[in-house]
Amino acid sequence: MGPLEAEKDPAWGFSTSSDAGTCLASGLFPLLLFVGSGVALFGEFDLPIWPAIMGAVFLPVVLFSLLLHDGRWTLNDVRWAWVPVVIVVTSYVDPTWAGPMLFDQSDHLQTANRYLGRWDWEPYHMDQDFAFRPKVVSGLAAVELALTGAISQVHAVPLLLLIGCGWQVQRLAEEAGAGRWALLAPLLVLSLPSMMQQGRTVYLEALATGGVMLALRLGLRALDRPLSSWNGMGHGAAIAAVGLAKFPYLYLGPAMAIIVGLRHRSVPLGGWVLLGWTALLAPFALSDLIDHGHVAASLSPQMTGAVASVTSEVGSYSSDQAFEEMGGEIFLLFQVLLMVGLLLWVSKDVAPRGMTFAGLLLPGLVLFAYVLDFGWPRYHLPWLAGVVSLGIAGLNAPLEWPRRLHHPAWRPLALSLLLVCSGLQIHSTIGETLEERESMEGKVAWRWTFIDHYAALEPSIPDDAVVLAGYDISLGLRYGVPTYRFGPSLDPIHDSIEVVSATHVVTGGIATRFAWEEDPMHLLGAPMTPVTHTTRGNDHHVLWAVDEQRMEAHDRASELDFSGARIHIGDALLVDGEASITAPDGWAWMDVHDVGRHGGNAHSVVDLLLGLDSTATEICAGDCPETIEVPDGATYMLRVR
Repeated sequence: MGPLEAEKDPAWGFSTSSDAGTCLASGLFPLLLFVGSGVALFGEFDLPIWPAIMGAVFLPVVLFSLLLHDGRWTLNDVRWAWVPVVIVVTSYVDPTWAGPMLFDQSDHLQTANRYLGRWDWEPYHMDQDFAFRPKVVSGLAAVELALTGAISQVHAVPLLLLIGCGWQVQRLAEEAGAGRWALLAPLLVLSLPSMMQQGRTVYLEALATGGVMLALRLGLRALDRPLSSWNGMGHGAAIAAVGLAKFPYLYLGPAMAIIVGLRHRSVPLGGWVLLGWTALLAPFALSDLIDHGHVAASLSPQMTGAVASVTSEVGSYSSDQAFEEMGGEIFLLFQVLLMVGLLLWVSKDVAPRGMTFAGLLLPGLVLFAYVLDFGWPRYHLPWLAGVVSLGIAGLNAPLEWPRRLHHPAWRPLALSLLLVCSGLQIHSTIGETLEERESMEGKVAWRWTFIDHYAALEPSIPDDAVVLAGYDISLGLRYGVPTYRFGPSLDPIHDSIEVVSATHVVTGGIATRFAWEEDPMHLLGAPMTPVTHTTRGNDHHVLWAVDEQRMEAHDRASELDFSGARIHIGDALLVDGEASITAPDGWAWMDVHDVGRHGGNAHSVVDLLLGLDSTATEICAGDCPETIEVPDGATYMLRVR
C-alpha cells in the first residue's frame, strides 16, 4: 500500500477525497496561506491594497458558495465539527489568549496597519531598521483590520487559522491510516499547553503547525504518484507559503523537490516543485532587494542567529531543555508510545514514508532542538503534531513487523494503550490548566491594565511625534506614530534620542523593560520634561517631551566634575547634607529640590514634577544662587544648565 492508504481503503466508509466537508477541511488552511501571501505582496510593493482586500473576501465566499451548491454533503461531514468543538472547550480552559496582543503579535499587526496605509514607519528590532518578520499573518490581519476598523486586536484571523490547523492535523491522520482514531489527533494537538496559550493569537504557532501538516500531506501525495508539471508547481507554491508564514520552514521547498526527484527518479519532477516554490518567494525577495538592498534581508536576522548558534553561543538553550519542554507538552510515556507508532507507520512503506519523515519533519526538530541556542516550547508544536498524527496512524494499523511479534491481539492492545495515554494526557493538561484558570484570568486582567495605562498617554502624543519607549512595538501600535526602543548605552535616553531624533519619551509603568527606568536620576538627568502621566499605585506611566536646549548641553553637563555629589547623571546630581555645591563657570542651577529625606533618592522629586503628593519641596528654580548649601540631614537634587 502507498502512503495514502486511507484514500484507497477509507475507514469512514467513503472516499475522503471527494466529499464536500473534506474539501472544506482540506482547503481552508492553504486558502488562508495564499490569501495572506497575496495581500502581503500588495503591501510590500506599496500597491493599492483594497483590490487585494476585496479579492481576499470574495474568493473564499465564491469557493464556499460553489461548495454549498455543487458539493456532496453527507452525514459523515459532521466529523469536521469536532475541531471547532475542541477549540471552544480549550479556549475556555486556558483564557490567556484573551489578553492584549503584545510583543511579536504587535509587530505583525504593526505591519498589517502599514499595508493599509495607516502609517509608513517600521520598528527597529535586532539591529534591523525595518519589520523583517514573516508577512503571511500580517496579510491576513490586514483583511480583518480593514473590515473592522480596528488597529491593535484581531479575532477572526487567529480563530480561522486554528480551525484550519486542527483540520490539517485531523486530515493528515486520516490520510495516513488512522481511520476514526484520527479524531484523537486534533484533540491532543489543540489541547497541548503551548497551543492553548498561543494558538488563538497571531503568534505563528498555529500557522507553523498547520503548515507542516499540510507539507506532510502534500509530500505523501507526491510520493504516492507522479505529479504533473502544474501540480508540482502548485505543491511547491503551497510549501513556499508555509515558509513565508514562518521562515525556518523555508527548507520544506528544497527538501520536497529532492524527495520527489529521488522517489520518481526524475529531476524534472523535482524541478517543477522547486519552480513553484521559487515563483512565490521571488516577489518577496525582489521587495527585499528594492527596499533593503538584499534579496534575503528579511531572513538575515534569523540566518545570523542560526550561524551564531553553530559557531558560538548566543544563548543557553540546549537539546536537554528542548526535550524537557516537549515533555511538558506530552508526557514521556505517551511520547514513547507515539514514537513506536511512528516507526511502525514508516515501516509499512519505508522508502516514501521514511523520506517524507526524514526530509520534511525531522529537520524542524534538529533545527529547534539542536542547532539554535534560543527557543520556546511553542517552537516544538509542529514536530509534536506530526508525531501525534502519524503515530496514531501507525498504532491503528495491523502489526506486520517484526514478524516474531505478529499477533491478533497487537492492534487492540496498541489502541487500548493509545486510549489510556490519551486520557491521561487530556486529564493532565486540561485538569491542571483548569486548576490555574483563576490565576490565568488575573494575568490577563493585569496585561490589560499594563497596556491600558501606557495607551492612555496616546491622546497627548502629537501626530508628528517620534517616541522612545521600552515596549516600543506594543506601544507604537497603540500610538500610531514611530516608536523605537532605547538602545544599549550608559546614557540610554539621551543617546537614543539622538539616534532616532525622538520628540517624546515614555518611561515607567507597572512593568518596565529596563531597570534604569526605575531610577529617578536617569529620568531627571535626561534632557526631557514631563507632559502627562497615568498612575497605578506607586507606578507612573510618564510621557516626556524632549528639551532641545538641554540636549545641546547634555554631554558637557555629563562631563562636569561634581566631587561632592553622590550621584551624577546627565545634568542632574544628588547631594547629601553638609555640603556646598557651586555651579561651574558658565553654568547656573536650573532648579534645586529637597527630596525630603536624608540619603534618599529622587523619586519624590519625580512625584512633585508630576503634580502628585510628595515629600519633596522646591528650593529654587530659574533664579537659584550660584552656590547651594545643603543643610545637615537633608538631600538635594540639583540640575545644572
